[in-house]
Amino acid sequence: MRNSGLDYLKFVMALMVIGIHCASIGYHSELWGVLTAQGLFRVAVPVFFIINGYYLYDSIRKGQATSVVSQLFMLFACWQLAYLYFYADLALTHTDQFLTTLLLGYNHLWYLSALVVSVIAVYFIRRGSTRLLSYWAVGLYLFGVLLQYGSNYQWLEMANGYLYFRSALFFGIPFVLIGFLLRREGVSRLPGRYPLLWLAGALSLLVLEAALNYQQHQQVVGYDLPLSALLAAPVLFLWALGLPSVSSGRSRLYSQMATTIYLIHPWFNYLLHLLNVPQGSIAKYAGSVLGSMAAAYLYLLFQPLLGKGQRATLSPDRAS
Repeated sequence: MRNSGLDYLKFVMALMVIGIHCASIGYHSELWGVLTAQGLFRVAVPVFFIINGYYLYDSIRKGQATSVVSQLFMLFACWQLAYLYFYADLALTHTDQFLTTLLLGYNHLWYLSALVVSVIAVYFIRRGSTRLLSYWAVGLYLFGVLLQYGSNYQWLEMANGYLYFRSALFFGIPFVLIGFLLRREGVSRLPGRYPLLWLAGALSLLVLEAALNYQQHQQVVGYDLPLSALLAAPVLFLWALGLPSVSSGRSRLYSQMATTIYLIHPWFNYLLHLLNVPQGSIAKYAGSVLGSMAAAYLYLLFQPLLGKGQRATLSPDRAS
C-alpha cells in the first residue's frame, strides 16, 4: 500500500543527496556546508534503505523476493552502462579499480549494489526474532561507524576505507533490516503526542555531530555513516509514515522522480563542472536540482513509449 508521506519524503531525500554531492553551500560558507552536507543531509541514504526495507516485507510475503532482486540488478546494470564513460578507461590503466567499480558500482550506484545484497541477506534471516535482528542491525551499523571514525581520525590505517564501511554489510543491511522490522511489528508512528519534538531532536543530533567533527578536523571530512543517523533516520521515517496519507498520482510521481533524480544527477554535476560552476555554490546545487528534475520528468513522461518488458525492469519506482 502506498503512503504519500513516504513518497514526498523520498523526493526531499533525493534533493538532499544532490546537496551532499554538490558540497551543499560549502563554497559560500565552509561551516554551513559541513552542517548540511556532512550533517543534516546524511540522513537521506539511511532513510532510503529503511523505506526499501519497509516495502520489502510485503514483497516477501507475496513471494516476490526473487522478482525484486532481479529488477534491482537490472536497474543496477543499466545505470552502470549509463556511467561507463566515467570509468571505462580504468580497464586499461587500473584493472583492479575497474573491477571494483564494476562490481560495487560507479559513484552513487554503490547504493543499488548494496541494496541487492541487503535484500538477499534480509530474505535469508527474515525468520529471526525481532530482538535478535535488532541487535544485529544496531551492532553492524555501530561497527561500521567505528571503522569510519577510526579511518577519519587515523586510529586505523585503511586505504579506501569507505569501501569497507560504506557497504551492504555495515550500512545497507542494518537500515533495510530496520525498515523490515518496523513493518513486521506494525510500527507506524512515533511514540507520544509531540512527534515534531522527536524529529527536531533527532535531526539536531546530526548537525551537532557534524559540528563536533568539523571542530576536531578543522577541515571538511566526509562522514557517510553518522552515529546519530541510527536514531535520526528511523525517527524521520516514522514521522513521515505517520502523516495523513492520501494516495494519489501526484505522490506516486514524486516517488518515481525521486529515484530517477538520484540516479541521474551526477551527469548534471559533471556538466556544471565543465562549465566551471564552483563546487559548493548555490548555483551548482540549483542547476543540478533543476536539471535532474527536468530530466526525471521527461524520462517518466516518455517511459510509456518503452516496450512492456523494458518498463518492468527499468522503472525507477521498482527500486523503492
